[in-house]
Amino acid sequence: MRSTNGTHLLLAVLAAGCAGPQQTASDRVEPVPIGSGTLIVEVEGLRSSEGTIHVGLFAGPEGFPQDAAAMVRSATMMLAEDSERAIRFEGLAYGDYAVAALHDENASGAVDTGFLGIPKEGLGFSNNPRIGFGAPSFESCSVRFDAPEMALRLRVRYF
Repeated sequence: MRSTNGTHLLLAVLAAGCAGPQQTASDRVEPVPIGSGTLIVEVEGLRSSEGTIHVGLFAGPEGFPQDAAAMVRSATMMLAEDSERAIRFEGLAYGDYAVAALHDENASGAVDTGFLGIPKEGLGFSNNPRIGFGAPSFESCSVRFDAPEMALRLRVRYF
């Protein structure tokens, strides 16, 4: 059987299509280096200096953002009028994390809710995702921590 230029072209197109999508540098997931450092969570947008700020770090989607048992690290800071609003997590292993924060204005240790379970106190998440009905996903809040020191700005929102 004789082959024509059209047949070669068709075979080339079929072969390219079967090879799957070409991977670009941005599609490749780089491994996290081994090491540890300090992650600084800077909290912005507080409507008052009353109560406490609770911050939790999650290393995966399981339990994010409500389950305290799923946190790999957590910290609570009492607020004052002139207090710095940053929490430092030192000696934190490099990896992918999502951060959740609560401005517990009455220092009750829980999220106070109102009508339909809408929070009365401020909530914030890494990457400052849009918050609709329900909490954002781990994926939308995930950040790569892989530097000796890294600062993350988290904006607290009130509903």
